[in-house]
Parts: sequence; structure tokens; C-alpha cells
Amino acid sequence: MSTSHFRYRSYPELSVVAIAVTLILGLSSFESVAVSAEAASTVTRPLDAGTKYEHIKFPKLPPTEYQLNSGILRANVDRSASFLFFPFSRALRVSTVTWEWKGSGSTNLVSAEHEESIEGDDAQLRIGLVLQGDEPSAISWFLPAWIKQVRASLRPQTTSEMLFLISGGQHIDGQTWPSPHSASITHMAVQGVPGADEWTRSSVTLTPTKDVVGVWIMADGDDTRARYETQLRNLVLIGPPEREEEER
Repeated sequence: MSTSHFRYRSYPELSVVAIAVTLILGLSSFESVAVSAEAASTVTRPLDAGTKYEHIKFPKLPPTEYQLNSGILRANVDRSASFLFFPFSRALRVSTVTWEWKGSGSTNLVSAEHEESIEGDDAQLRIGLVLQGDEPSAISWFLPAWIKQVRASLRPQTTSEMLFLISGGQHIDGQTWPSPHSASITHMAVQGVPGADEWTRSSVTLTPTKDVVGVWIMADGDDTRARYETQLRNLVLIGPPEREEEER
């Protein structure tokens, strides 16, 4: 996409984040990328003990506080924004994503229209699938430190598109909308089914399947000035059945 595809915020530090997201995912609209048949078909649980991850923080924004213990991730949001990044050593072909979550409090979103705007670009839970693709070229000295950190973590994998699965938002289950920052980022609402234990069970089937090189988990309230807590557990990425994988 050209820089005309995103709008600058009135807050300089937030504009830096918008520009940086665009740089890491690409400056042109994403086209489908042919992926090697060697991309893995497997099951992975990013929140399991021993999994590599990094806490990525934005400049001039207070970070969200994350705690990962015994497979449960807790995010405490106080008008803050940051994310946990889980890079994969190779592409994982994913057909289904499942997870359980619950929250106390919420964002200050008032409508689906608000959620699609720059002023309402917060989510109680974002599970970002970082999709395999050609890395955009950019002058390295111009890139913020956090983007360099993400790119270094991904090596040798590269990306140019992201799909955010959104829990606790204003959209109807299954609806999609583009990020107000970049045409390379798509949001999909996944409402899930609340259980008697207060945990909401969520599941989404990806058609077509996606080749995923990392997971970006985020809870933020910087735009809507929100304070809340979100918990996440049992996040599972599942590959297609072997027969389907062979036929692909």
C-alpha cells in the first residue's frame, strides 16, 4: 500500500506506531505468495512452558503488563499498548485456531464503526497470525528498534501480512475489516461460546489454510483510554489433515 492508505493520528507517538506497523508488513497491498510444500503441518501451543517469546514495546506508550504462568497469560491494560511475539523456526500451515479467554472490564468501544477507526483501534484480545511472505524493503536505519527486534526474531522467516483474530469486540462473529493503519492487516471477529466457568471457548477455521511464521498476542487500551484485564489459555494452532496437506 502507499502511505495514503493510512492516516496520521493527532498524537505524534501513535503515528510512529502506525508507520512502523506498515513498514514491517509492507508498503504495498499484499498478494498471495506461493509457499513451499515443505511448510509444516503440525499442532503448536504457543503458551506452553519453554516456548520462546519476546515482549515488544512501543516508544512513548506505556506497555501492557503481561504474566505467563502455568499456561495462562494475564494481560493488565492501563491505557497501554504492547504485545508478546512468538516467532516460529519454520512456517506452520494452519487450518484451525482455538483458544479460551475471559476478561474483567473492557475497552471503551461503543460500536463496530468505532472499532474500525483509528480512535477505536483497541482490542480486549488480539491473536495475530503473522503470515509468511516477502519482507518489504526499507532503509534499515529508518526502522524503529521494535521492528528490528521483530524481524531479527523471525529470521530466517519473513512476513508481509497479518490476520488478527479479535475477541471481545463489537463486530458480529466472522465479520472482517481492514486495519486503519495498513491494508496488509485484516481483523476478524471471533465471539466464541461462554462457559459456566466464565471462560469463553473460541475457534476459527481458516479457508484457505494459512502459512504462519509467528503469533502476536496483544491487549491494548491506548486509543480508547481503557483499563481492564484479559486472561488467555489453551491457545492451539492446528494444521490440516495429512491427506488434505498431501493434495494441496
